[in-house]
Amino acid sequence: MNPFRATLSTLLIATMPFAAIPAAGAAAAPAPAPGPAENGSPTRPATTPVLVGPGDPIRIPVKDAEDIGGGVHAGTGMCSANMPGTVTDADGNEHRVLITAGHCVDQSETPGMPSFGDTIYAPTTDGDVRIGKTGPARFNAGPAEDSTPDTWLDELFNGSDWAFIELDDNVATSSVSESFDEDGEVHGEPVELTGIVDYEDLEPGEVSVDNLGKPVCTDGNRTGRQCGVQVFRVRNGVWAVLLQLDHGDSGGMAYDPESRRVIGINSMAVGPLNRFQPADIAIEEAYGIPDGEVNGHFEPAGNPDGANRRDQYRTINEDTETIEAHREANPEPGEPGGDGSPLPIPLPAEAVSAAGAAAGAAATVAGGLASIPGFAAGALGR
Repeated sequence: MNPFRATLSTLLIATMPFAAIPAAGAAAAPAPAPGPAENGSPTRPATTPVLVGPGDPIRIPVKDAEDIGGGVHAGTGMCSANMPGTVTDADGNEHRVLITAGHCVDQSETPGMPSFGDTIYAPTTDGDVRIGKTGPARFNAGPAEDSTPDTWLDELFNGSDWAFIELDDNVATSSVSESFDEDGEVHGEPVELTGIVDYEDLEPGEVSVDNLGKPVCTDGNRTGRQCGVQVFRVRNGVWAVLLQLDHGDSGGMAYDPESRRVIGINSMAVGPLNRFQPADIAIEEAYGIPDGEVNGHFEPAGNPDGANRRDQYRTINEDTETIEAHREANPEPGEPGGDGSPLPIPLPAEAVSAAGAAAGAAATVAGGLASIPGFAAGALGR
């Protein structure tokens, strides 16, 4: 056995007193997201220029959502953008894309999750402006009905959660994360991302601890920037502690603060554990790229001079207040969107706070990892 790898069941059982703190089921369904605004329709790109970059807010529409004025829609669902760039697929075709989470654009009638349309918007001060359409996407919400004990844990914690937005031609892009939160507050200095962390692929059910102790930072439009420590990885998940994702951070990026390369996509929170869908796996599966060759096929967006994206956007809390005020003035439920709830899209497993859990997370996980046959705590290099 590789000294840095084991099965997912072995790892999770070893750390179960820690990992079992939260309920691990799918979160309750969020409110539906907005439909077309005046600045763009499902069939026509927006006329208002938009500049999109890592950590920025995005909106995902359902049909016939109510426009409550100014291009803002009741029943708004909210997610975050990941890295924009150009992918050259296995056939040599170029795709100008923006990465996000699969559960943000899920159209498969997954239980507990809303089913969205395929047009994506940016919440600008001029209204919800179309930026593109959903391209390749994959979201496995959890164990299948016919799961066995050997596959249940893997399906629950190792399901795919990635999506690509095929950007409209008139949408400008940046590889710089400006890191602002639900109130528009800035968290740290801008960070220009340089590429993708291309780990050696793992088989389903296989676990590696070759990333144990390495730093990770995230940018999402709900909480802004946070930094923590990686503890292990599986095929569709890099797991970390000492940070806490929240509603609306879904789809944003996790990155290595030393190399400034994107590690993954904000996907799931299970108590003090947070999961990122590896970005390299997403690109490989979506566009037919071989393991180890992702950065040869992905070109990060540029860095437009003098750009300040934060000022072009409405924040999560601005939209929440607008929609709640509309709901109070119009108490009758609307369709779609029901009561018009403006909650950001939740992570597939909601975060559950536990006093002292984060402080003891690293020690607990390390104790579980030590029980894996052949694990040596000294040599963590790839």
